[in-house]
Amino acid sequence: MTTTLPTRHRNRWTVSEVNNLHSEYELKQLTVQAIADLHNRTVFGVLNKLQSEGLIDEKWSDARGYQAVPVLSLKHPIELEDDTDVPDDDPNDEDYVPNDESDADDDEESEVDDEEFDPYSLKQKVDFIDKQISGIYKFLQSKFHLQKGVLP
Repeated sequence: MTTTLPTRHRNRWTVSEVNNLHSEYELKQLTVQAIADLHNRTVFGVLNKLQSEGLIDEKWSDARGYQAVPVLSLKHPIELEDDTDVPDDDPNDEDYVPNDESDADDDEESEVDDEEFDPYSLKQKVDFIDKQISGIYKFLQSKFHLQKGVLP
């Protein structure tokens, strides 16, 4: 299943679009999803514009028809891996060895090889964030010689 972004995603809002947005939200009382569909934009794009126009406050939960994504907490603590065999990427370091592998190889190592990226998949977003956090911990551990599981 391939999910594509709306055609007007990340495009500037025109004056007539903003006028229609005011009318649709205040007078017609449409939901944010209905407005997003009408304008070929994401719900988050509509929410941001409604907020910047002063039609809703900073709490998106007050917006008509908005269904919030639940906040996740990590069920398992993140464990630091021993990365003593990982080379330092500082080109000024005398032991630096440039990485000759192309960026395309990184895509092949992905755990979701058979699955296409779905921008609305919460599981894929959580997996991506988990990988990013692990990378940050590895970086901090290598740069600051931290003990496993201990951050200052």
